Amino acid sequence: MVVGDAQQLKPSSLYTMRLNADDEEEDLQASSESLLDLAELFLHKAGLESHYRSRSPELIAFSNTHFYRGKLDMLPSYEAMQNPLPALEYIKVAGKWENNSNTVEAHKVVDIILDYMAKGKESIGVITFNVYQRDVIQQLLEIRLADANLTAPKLLFIKNIENVQGDERDYIIFSIAYAPDAKGRLNRNFGTLSTSGGENRLNVAITRSKIKNTIVASIEPHELATDDLTNEGPKKLEAYLRFAKDISVNGYMPTFNTTESGKSSLSKQLSLAISQLEPKMQAADLTWVQAKENKFLVYTDDDRYAKATNLKAIHAYLPLHLAAKKWPFTKVYSREWWQQKDKVMENLMAKYKETN
Repeated sequence: MVVGDAQQLKPSSLYTMRLNADDEEEDLQASSESLLDLAELFLHKAGLESHYRSRSPELIAFSNTHFYRGKLDMLPSYEAMQNPLPALEYIKVAGKWENNSNTVEAHKVVDIILDYMAKGKESIGVITFNVYQRDVIQQLLEIRLADANLTAPKLLFIKNIENVQGDERDYIIFSIAYAPDAKGRLNRNFGTLSTSGGENRLNVAITRSKIKNTIVASIEPHELATDDLTNEGPKKLEAYLRFAKDISVNGYMPTFNTTESGKSSLSKQLSLAISQLEPKMQAADLTWVQAKENKFLVYTDDDRYAKATNLKAIHAYLPLHLAAKKWPFTKVYSREWWQQKDKVMENLMAKYKETN
């Protein structure tokens, strides 16, 4: 079994070992940039269907659309779905680009770090788009901490975008840094984002947080003007900044694929019988919604159950996943509905009372 993600960073060195094979196979092997690429040529491929890190769906929604073809179930945490504040914040400052860095943004990032620390939040990561901005933030933070006689949290990191794969923190702060220089010119040198596959670096960076992403920027997203560029990295960055600013200003309402298997499906029957049950989340058949609050989830033996790859996925892994996200849930099976409809209705009402 070979496990990996082709939408994240590949090894920097090429896979050089060759196996004894015919010329065609040898050419395929030689063209593989990693063990993962090589394995895909010969082994059955199965994709992960659920996202586990982020507590709010907006933290993974962009990557789900732009990198994973919308195939990830995005189950938010129970607490996140009760919180009206979006998990993406776009903060605009009046920074300038000088010596490959942006001091104004650096000061703002340090302000945010210190504010998190004052609130007892210590799982913090800072991601920059070059090493110069990383160093400026690090130096400013050290000065501010020394002045306040404070010690940096053990779980704090400050890294450039090339070095964050494998990391995760509750709170991630981005310093975009790109801004007009003293002459008003915006340098569109995006470093490693501009290389082939650079978009994967962005995908890694924007999926590191569990609770919130904060973007500190000195420009509006459209100012990057990447339409005429060849590689996808800068284009994906502009698209992500547009997405983040829209969520920051307007909030986020998840839109999930909730296609029905037909009018006779159990989910359809339940939602007709109980108006509070809605096909609201991709990761569940129905959600009990009361006064705009999501109370609990309902799973049935409709399409989701029928298409499960194995019984463990439904009866073992799913309950563990829901418990980790702190969701109350219940299951209803078609046989129960046909034979004891009143009992099912009674159980659902009891579940609602239990969640209040």
